[in-house]
Amino acid sequence: MCAIHGFCFPSEEKIGEMLCEAHHRGPDGCDKWISDDITLGHNLLSIVDTVDNSKQPFYYEDLILVYNGEIYNYKELQTSLKSKCKTNTDTEVLIRGIKEQGRDFIFKLDGMFALACYNKTTKELILARDKNGAKPLYWGHIGNKLAFSSEIKSLLKLGFERKIDKEALGHYYKQGYNSGYLTLFKGIKKFIPGQVMTYNVRTKNMHSINLNNLPIPEKDIWNNTRDTFKVPEDFYLGVKERLKESVEKTLMGRREIGLFLSGGIDSSSIFMEIPKKKDTKCFSTHFDLVLKSSRL
Repeated sequence: MCAIHGFCFPSEEKIGEMLCEAHHRGPDGCDKWISDDITLGHNLLSIVDTVDNSKQPFYYEDLILVYNGEIYNYKELQTSLKSKCKTNTDTEVLIRGIKEQGRDFIFKLDGMFALACYNKTTKELILARDKNGAKPLYWGHIGNKLAFSSEIKSLLKLGFERKIDKEALGHYYKQGYNSGYLTLFKGIKKFIPGQVMTYNVRTKNMHSINLNNLPIPEKDIWNNTRDTFKVPEDFYLGVKERLKESVEKTLMGRREIGLFLSGGIDSSSIFMEIPKKKDTKCFSTHFDLVLKSSRL
């Protein structure tokens, strides 16, 4: 699962508190990097490569990376890099890709992720969340200093006030959840799915774009259906192929594979696409319904 943390001032004490608060997200270890401008921390759960090769913050030339997630197409992306990777981890492919191609490399990622990459030379910080929003990333300003984390509980360790955001509370009351950037904590926002932010820690200049707003390739089957509002003859075959491809990509890594079965068509379809040679552990849950009588 992993967790990433950071803030734009030096403090070994505060990053230590944030790492301890998110220990449950990374039982394989934790580490930090501190400079005069920024502090970064990481809780590690090693998935793709060994613990030693997956340790973060990850360093490459003048870049420092903390990252949570899995990049499913990292081996494909690795072949496009000018330099050869020393490990078999998607983390190294990610940092080398950003070094060679800049922020645009993030547009090529197929996976679930939340990342923070800091350039010691330019003083620029890149923060990003995957298109589907599978991995969480929260941020805000504490004393005019940018801070971020995978968990709100860790951000609260920095001194954010525990005040209710009334706008968010109104959304929660009507919808049962907070959409967009809102959280119930005043002063703490969440990255929306696909959001990529660049932030200069010296000038405080900030710029955001969204991966979901990028043009869709014309060859994309979903783009065809959206433009014509007609279902192509090979649509259903395309759905099956995409499902198979997506499931195969998520089976990467050295950990055991587990699957929650809800009894619905979604989890059942995923189960059917998992190769039989995989020793998949399946789980299901049920809850006893207790009815209590009450008098009005």
